[in-house]
Amino acid sequence: MTAHAGALAIGTPRPDTYVIGVTGTLDRILGARLRRLVDARLLFVTTAGGPTRHILVDLAGVEEVTSGAEALEQARRAAEEHGVHLQIIGADPAPAGSAPAVLFPFGQPAPG
Repeated sequence: MTAHAGALAIGTPRPDTYVIGVTGTLDRILGARLRRLVDARLLFVTTAGGPTRHILVDLAGVEEVTSGAEALEQARRAAEEHGVHLQIIGADPAPAGSAPAVLFPFGQPAPG
C-alpha cells in the first residue's frame, strides 16, 4: 500500500475542545504543520483567553509515520506548558510495521 501525502483538518466539537485530524503520511513537513496549529491554538488561549482546555490529535487516518513523530511529543509538551491537555486518539495500538513509540510517545507502553 502506498501512503498518501498528509493532510490536516481541524474541528471544535465543544468550545473547550480542539481536534486536529491527521491523514496520510505523518512526515517532517506535516509534523511541522501540526505544531503550527497547536502553537496557534495555544497563542489564542494565552493572549485572547480562548476556552480551549483539550487538544485531541486524531491519527485514525494516518497510513504511515516517517519523520513526523517527534512533533507529537513537542506539541504535547507545549500544550502542557500552557495548561492544556493534549491527547492522541484514533491510533491503532499495534499496526503491523509501525513503531509503538509513535503511538505511545508519552512513556506509556504499547498494550501487549
